Amino acid sequence: MSCLLLFLSFRKIAFSDLSTHISKVALPILALGLLTRFSNFCLVALRSSFLFAPLHRYSFWFLFKSGLLAYAVNNIVPFRAGEVARIGYLSRRGKIPASSCLAVVAVERLLDLMAICVVIVCTLPSMAIDMPLGTPFYLAAGIMVTFIGGAMWVSRRPDVFVSLSARLAGLLGRSVRTFVEGKSKTFAEGLSALSSPVTVLAVTALSLLFWTIAALGIQIWIWAFGFDLPWYTPVVVLTFLTFGLAVPSTPGHIGSYHFFAAAAMMAVGLPEAESVSFAVVGHAMAVVPFTLLALPIFLRDFSGRRNAVEPEDSAR
Repeated sequence: MSCLLLFLSFRKIAFSDLSTHISKVALPILALGLLTRFSNFCLVALRSSFLFAPLHRYSFWFLFKSGLLAYAVNNIVPFRAGEVARIGYLSRRGKIPASSCLAVVAVERLLDLMAICVVIVCTLPSMAIDMPLGTPFYLAAGIMVTFIGGAMWVSRRPDVFVSLSARLAGLLGRSVRTFVEGKSKTFAEGLSALSSPVTVLAVTALSLLFWTIAALGIQIWIWAFGFDLPWYTPVVVLTFLTFGLAVPSTPGHIGSYHFFAAAAMMAVGLPEAESVSFAVVGHAMAVVPFTLLALPIFLRDFSGRRNAVEPEDSAR
């Protein structure tokens, strides 16, 4: 699918036109977009500190690295493997069950989707383009709200959740019941932060701020190209990318990112060649810098752990 989308994105574009538009980009302005991306990694770490607080007191730097790890692995390995890597990283360092980490990460993804839906709904009335959301959007939004409400209920009634899960699993046998009961208990523990109204308000506000800054980052890319586009263009781009990239694909969403980013720009009236040029530069800025930043950090982490173990092994 990604190969097909990549072909559809570039099939009518001459390389000379592409290079001409890219060469006109103001690099100092474009580089400012890295600050917004860095700010969002910080916001993710801060939000995670609220959600993980009842489980383990991770340092801010470690939570920042865990978000960077997920991002980098997603850009190198297909099928969103970064989330799995992050769960394992958090679980091992905090010595907490992976199912508890899974619960926190699942809540984070739901909060992100709910926040972007709020941004879209608030912006839509001001748009001069016809972007009907349709039944699928409202159905998805309803499902997200239901899941978040369910997570908050589980955080307040963990015993009831574990009991219900165990009873349902008991229909498949005692061993299945025992397994599900244990996993549901640790999963419920991962949602315990949501029992605090203050935490819920804090993580919701941070999620909304995350997407606001993400929109600002796209606006900076638009300024770097010198495009004169409507103020809501970043929200249109985020909408296309959020739902277009929801299905796991190739590492870094090569092809699918280009297709949906270019489609969003064309939807607001930008010519195809300029739209594809924007998608190419935007994808490079989104993927390359922080993936390269992550590699030495985690290589140093790995080396540090190995060196810490070697003396103990030699003593034996």
